[in-house]
Amino acid sequence: MSFLARFLGWALLLALPAWAGGERWREGLARALEFTLANFGQHVDLERVDALAPMDLALYAALVLASDVWSWRRRLLAVLAGCAALAAVEVVSWALYLATLMSAARGGGGEGAEALWHLVLGAVAWLSAVAAWMLGPGADVMTRAATPARRSHSRTENPPG
Repeated sequence: MSFLARFLGWALLLALPAWAGGERWREGLARALEFTLANFGQHVDLERVDALAPMDLALYAALVLASDVWSWRRRLLAVLAGCAALAAVEVVSWALYLATLMSAARGGGGEGAEALWHLVLGAVAWLSAVAAWMLGPGADVMTRAATPARRSHSRTENPPG
């Protein structure tokens, strides 16, 4: 089965729980942001964060699970470690976004910064998922795809030439 078929299968399978748990994830992200900003002396109350998460985590997990160059154990460990790292990237990105908005609001303005951050936050979520995959099994998948298949010659076959 091709990588694309495996990826589409995993993506479809993981999209449903990601969608179903999305509201809880965004509420948890809000709590993590409140805690992070409180550690820097900024008190904010967030109901939830309007992020595409956890669909980016489902994308990453689907990419890793579809990559058959690693053992199942190694892929599952990569999913756990990668999802934790992606969640941290999400919290840091949103914390920077909120800090930028608060700083701009104190200085009067911030409309341009808010529009820019909306673009950045969307790109960070999706690109970091793909980048995390490329640092792990994706590198091996791409290496295997770029390497031409060798033809083996058995003793019963006539040698080439």
